[in-house]
Amino acid sequence: MSRRGTRAARPQLTQRGANTVHQEEEKVVGHHEHLGAAPRQWLRRGRFGAIALTAAAALAIAGCGSSKSNSGGSSSGGSASTSATNASSSGSSGGSSSAVSAALAKFEAPTSKYGLPSAALKHAGNLKGKTIFYIPVASVVPEFAITAAQLKTAAAAVGAKVDVCSDPTGTPTEWNACVGQAISQKVAAIVLDAAPWQVVANQLTAATKKGIKVVTADQPADPALPKADSADILGVSGTMQTAVADWVISDSKGKGSALILMDTDGPAPPIYITHFALPEFKKHAPGFKYTIQKISTANQGQVASAVSSQLLKNPSTGYVYTEFDQFLPNAQQGVQSANATSKVKGVSTTALLAGLQLLKSKSYSYADAGQDYPFSAWAFADEAYRLILGQPAVPENIPMRLFTRQNVSGLQLTNAAQNSGSWYGATTFPTQFKKLWGVG
Repeated sequence: MSRRGTRAARPQLTQRGANTVHQEEEKVVGHHEHLGAAPRQWLRRGRFGAIALTAAAALAIAGCGSSKSNSGGSSSGGSASTSATNASSSGSSGGSSSAVSAALAKFEAPTSKYGLPSAALKHAGNLKGKTIFYIPVASVVPEFAITAAQLKTAAAAVGAKVDVCSDPTGTPTEWNACVGQAISQKVAAIVLDAAPWQVVANQLTAATKKGIKVVTADQPADPALPKADSADILGVSGTMQTAVADWVISDSKGKGSALILMDTDGPAPPIYITHFALPEFKKHAPGFKYTIQKISTANQGQVASAVSSQLLKNPSTGYVYTEFDQFLPNAQQGVQSANATSKVKGVSTTALLAGLQLLKSKSYSYADAGQDYPFSAWAFADEAYRLILGQPAVPENIPMRLFTRQNVSGLQLTNAAQNSGSWYGATTFPTQFKKLWGVG
């Protein structure tokens, strides 16, 4: 899940990879986050939260949603779906197949060179004995366990340590308790990973007043926090959606139709679909049709039946596009219930072990995009160290990769490989970061 512009006078920690879409990701997501950030009494919901979204974000959550045409049709209450047909020139492939092919070649390739910050960390010896408090949106989610383990290794390299807040269900009450615990322990820095800062804003302000630095990961930072005390590192969730959309466009030759399962657990996931995936279809496959099905963690048990219903309603659907692997088993069950396994191709993002094992089995999944979670942890540590030592924030370039049935075949699909980041390329980044910090 790697999961979330205007922020005047804030360090721009844009993910500047080979594709400029990384830069657009921060601008687009940051802008939408900013729209709803001012009134702190308006609380929004993260991927695993259970609180209301701000109306200012202009993103409606429907427990099991409404139906709406993107050509201006009417809406009606109903089960969990929102239909949107991209039919601006039905039957035309549109766009540039060469541009899509070139993009896919980059997305599918392993990282050949890590883009670490150019500025070296100074006085790393002063980090000895410091504590970083890691607060994930939900510690039971595998990617956050990977991040926590790597963060501990990165901290040990400079003589620091990491405490992880254990929140098995991921709720606003628990996130606030975690920040409160960090304040009481007088830690040096907090890393808030994907848990929406809006629900802990007052606590974060209190933390910075106590001299605690704050790194918000996979989302823009709270604009109210002093820039000297906070920094943000966006992941590449939007870029991952672009990559999956490009794969569908290429595979379908710009024609056909898809059922898109859009996660509504917070303001960011819908933005990843509407501002990264859908524009790709509009640009490169204007004749491609899609139906958007809103889904959420709270209604995860209904996803399979919703998928089956949509496929029976639209039997020509050739792709089921699941925004995150969390819902992949439900999507596959729905496809099986509709007896559509032989004609529907599944695609998704997150690319954790179970998702890639499904991809390699060639039973349902065809493409899955992921973020280099082990590398992300070292980048989080790097940013926290700079804040603690009073040094300027720097851009952190998080790698991502699109996995397909072709390139997954050569990967070791083990927990050890997942935890090392070897699926994304050479695992030399720990050595490189240590050198950057002057401890290796």
